[in-house]
Amino acid sequence: MVGYNSVTHTCVWLMICLVHANLLFLKEEFRRTTGTEKEALGKMSGEIVNTYFRNYHCITVITELPNSNPTEIFDNIPINTVPTMHIHFSRDAERTSAFTEISGSTKEPELSFEELLLLTLNQRCTAYIIQVTDLEFMVASFNILTRRSPQRTNRHYVYLPTLSGNSISSLEKWDEGIRSIFPLRPLHFMPDLVVARYETHWKITQDTSKTKHQPTKSQMTHRKNKFSSINNSSNSNLGASLYTTTDNHRNSNVPEDKAVKSDELSLPQTEVNDSRTTDSSHAPLRNTGGAYELIFSEREYNDTVRRNNLCITRPLINEYSCTNTPAREEMDGTADFSFQLITHKYRGTTDASEPMLLDTWVPNKGFLQGANLFPDKLHNLMGKPFYITTLPYPPFVVLDIVSEPPVHDGFEFRIVKEFARKHQMTIVGVYDLDNWWGEIWENGSGNGLSGLVAEDKADVAFAAVYLWIDEYRFTDYR
Repeated sequence: MVGYNSVTHTCVWLMICLVHANLLFLKEEFRRTTGTEKEALGKMSGEIVNTYFRNYHCITVITELPNSNPTEIFDNIPINTVPTMHIHFSRDAERTSAFTEISGSTKEPELSFEELLLLTLNQRCTAYIIQVTDLEFMVASFNILTRRSPQRTNRHYVYLPTLSGNSISSLEKWDEGIRSIFPLRPLHFMPDLVVARYETHWKITQDTSKTKHQPTKSQMTHRKNKFSSINNSSNSNLGASLYTTTDNHRNSNVPEDKAVKSDELSLPQTEVNDSRTTDSSHAPLRNTGGAYELIFSEREYNDTVRRNNLCITRPLINEYSCTNTPAREEMDGTADFSFQLITHKYRGTTDASEPMLLDTWVPNKGFLQGANLFPDKLHNLMGKPFYITTLPYPPFVVLDIVSEPPVHDGFEFRIVKEFARKHQMTIVGVYDLDNWWGEIWENGSGNGLSGLVAEDKADVAFAAVYLWIDEYRFTDYR
């Protein structure tokens, strides 16, 4: 569990602006020529806000000095839609002139990043557009501060790569950051998180059979890493595959402790249906009746280009949908770069941290598939481990984990079982029976039933638990 010291000494500069104008973003706004990555990030952010966040109570834009352009994203947010806060901060210890400016008023006393982020949480902001260099830092910050805010709800997060001038900076570091955050334990509590990944390698063309397709230079020089690869075979077929290597994480951040005992409770009549496509072969460049099409999706997609339709299997939301192929004049041309919108699978028993491609945003075209960037991941969790802790306290909980077979009963335990069945989860017990209900200390650690939840070793605790004020500072009650 990350301590408070990781965010306490961060200095920040806040600009909070409430947007009050009477104009709406027009569709043509997203189709204007976008020359730089900086402009493209602004346009894409505005489109996301206009599509998903228009009816939110408030949203927050977070940018970092010196690796972002604070106004480009903020200025592209559709006006007259939702109150917007902007935090512009620096983690450089030498930058100490942090201040708060609210709607053009006088400067307020200096505030730390921790205080400002908590302010947005307390204002019931449920959407965040974040452009920072350190993804783990922000995930840890949200994980800690959401416990301290009385406004506790599920939030939506969009992470954008940082800039150096008008271009994307530190691509390798950004890709490594994407790989590092999805297995983190706090991501179990952030299902609606999307990361934009920068790509420069592909081209969409639609040509007649009279013209032989030739790969573009950018296709041939596409950088290779663990996330993507391009294969150029002898018959000139190109293939693109994302995330060709993934790590399976069951719960790597749950520490093993001699005082913490664990058992797994099987749930009869619980169906776990994972229809995810497992074919990891590359999707080639295909000749479809004289029209050449570069398939740009990952191994999680089963793409088929047909004469009139582009049909795509989206395993994340378990549906098969077809959309009309874009008009020829819209398909022709090149894209020097694009942004792939990525999330974690979240569901499943062993591969919940696996990255998944949701959609691709291209300058002057927008989102190619129009897919939902925040699909429902909670209705069917496909056997995802549900870590519970409790203690024997009849009639609420009847528990005996040493008997054969173990006993898990009591009317509170039966409610938890039914909840797990409804959402297709696998119950895993994590216990510290020696310390009973336990306690939580000022640093956020603890023991017993309360401590296991505070340290994120358990998702939920029950055993005639009442509303305790001290524990409420670190846990939630439902």
